[in-house]
Amino acid sequence: MIIPWNKIILLTCSIFLILLLTFFAEGFRSVQSMHFFFQEISIVVLLAIGLSFLCLSGSFDLSLGGFFLLGLSLVRLWRRSDWSIDSHWSEQILAGFLIVILMSAIGLLLAWLTAIKKSQTLVVQLGFAVTAASLGALAIPEFGPWCQPWYCAEIILPASWLIWASIPFGLVVTLGTIIYFYPDFDWIKPITATWIMIGLGAFVVLEYQGLPLVVAVSVVVLMLGEIFLNHSLMGLRIRALGMNEEAARLSGVSLWKTRSSAFMIFGACIGLASLFEFEPVSRENLSPVFFRQWDVIVAVVLGGTMFAREQQNRRGALGSVALAGLFVVSLNQLEWLSFSLIELALIKALLVLAAVLVFPRLKQWLKKNKALPMRWNPD
Repeated sequence: MIIPWNKIILLTCSIFLILLLTFFAEGFRSVQSMHFFFQEISIVVLLAIGLSFLCLSGSFDLSLGGFFLLGLSLVRLWRRSDWSIDSHWSEQILAGFLIVILMSAIGLLLAWLTAIKKSQTLVVQLGFAVTAASLGALAIPEFGPWCQPWYCAEIILPASWLIWASIPFGLVVTLGTIIYFYPDFDWIKPITATWIMIGLGAFVVLEYQGLPLVVAVSVVVLMLGEIFLNHSLMGLRIRALGMNEEAARLSGVSLWKTRSSAFMIFGACIGLASLFEFEPVSRENLSPVFFRQWDVIVAVVLGGTMFAREQQNRRGALGSVALAGLFVVSLNQLEWLSFSLIELALIKALLVLAAVLVFPRLKQWLKKNKALPMRWNPD
């Protein structure tokens, strides 16, 4: 099956929620609200991709919220400096790149701490989370404007740019897919799905006069992440480590190098998301950071990468996480229909419990009953 059932369910539920909000929430239909909607999806997807790399390597980290708060603090300190305000756009890009590199290095530090205290991983993660969150909170001294137009949703890529860029992308995917599946005809379904998505994307960007810059960034990171996991030696080692650590070690895989690579990607994704975060965060209001953490955990659970041992043999794991991020953010928009943040958090908790306790048992039951012999054979 080219498209797994979980992707179909996540996409269908997301479309249903978006249509529901479109018909019953007038404020949701504005262009600005939709731009922030796409911005929020992209940030959740970036963070979920980073955490997915840890899950696929057989690890999990509870310090995402504190780590993210530290990244936001570094970004804000930089943006509020005189040098940042007066610098040229090329210097801005260089500074953003350096922040991503710094966050990746901090991820490497976390990997080292986890490695030397392997028997106390939970204590190390919680200690790192508290330390990072404390440093981050100290670096955000007062409530104020979180970002300038250059960084927030006001940076809209024109619709013409996105459409013209999507055409050669679709042609490359088409050619590569035909070559990959030749001489079989299994290429028809993925190519059809690709061009349907390009058509829907063109409709969206024309309807909403372009998309925020971070959308393009998240799409590029998603594609590079899938290529890295499925077509690079280190990516295959990460998947092997998550499936069976002992077998990977006996096969000659360096556990430290492989796991540290996953932690560095985790830190880099947090750095990228920090550059584009638009929710105001201050000492007085740190809740957006921890709601982000909860959204990311829900996306990783619903996307399936939380269960690395079950998902290693299936490609497109990050695509499932991206669709789960779309669903989670679509669920967040029910605030337009007077749902509170607590009510939404409880709904997500029920979904997580269902994904952990109900869906695996249902899958096993369906697999067991599907394997039963026929009771009546017409021959």
